[in-house]
Amino acid sequence: MFSAPMMIKAACFLFLLPAPVASFAPFCRTAKFGRIVDLAVSSGFQAQEPRKLRTSTFALGESNDGQSAEADAPAPSPSKIDNILKDLHDAALPFRIIVIGEGAILETTSVLGPHMASSVSKKTGERLVTLASDDRSFEFHLKVDKVGKVTFSEKDKPLENGGKKTMRICRFLSEEGGPICSLILADSSEDAADWFRGLTIRYGYEVLSD
Repeated sequence: MFSAPMMIKAACFLFLLPAPVASFAPFCRTAKFGRIVDLAVSSGFQAQEPRKLRTSTFALGESNDGQSAEADAPAPSPSKIDNILKDLHDAALPFRIIVIGEGAILETTSVLGPHMASSVSKKTGERLVTLASDDRSFEFHLKVDKVGKVTFSEKDKPLENGGKKTMRICRFLSEEGGPICSLILADSSEDAADWFRGLTIRYGYEVLSD
């Protein structure tokens, strides 16, 4: 039998003992391939590389997944009217340009360029092809979607001195057949005449819009 004083001492001794503590393996930090990686020392855990962050690109012309937006919606191929306008522009020949509007007629002679651009009107949503000079003193805007037909023709015009002049005309007409504009070749050289005949061979004398 233990005496009361001995039992009190034993109880005090047990009370003063430190409580059991869970043991965790210490960690250290080390460099690997230029990155800081946590490694467990004396443990069963394996070190893992840090996870790479996902990034999204919001640059102009790209979608959120980094793919080009144009790849999903390719630009439409040029129409026959576009090709004719490009041929007229690339020739760098002067034309007598006649535009007949409601209440006014405009006539001027100019090369169709050197600038050529296609755009969409912010006001009407219509597609425009613009042919302009360097200083923009000449600008010719054509509403391409309004063109229903283009015709090429050659006809002789009698002169006052008894001679004649061959007129080579490119006409742009609406779907109803109304005049939009006429481009009369202002160069009467043989090279220019051959170029115009080349257009009739390539397109024919009448071209319907696509």
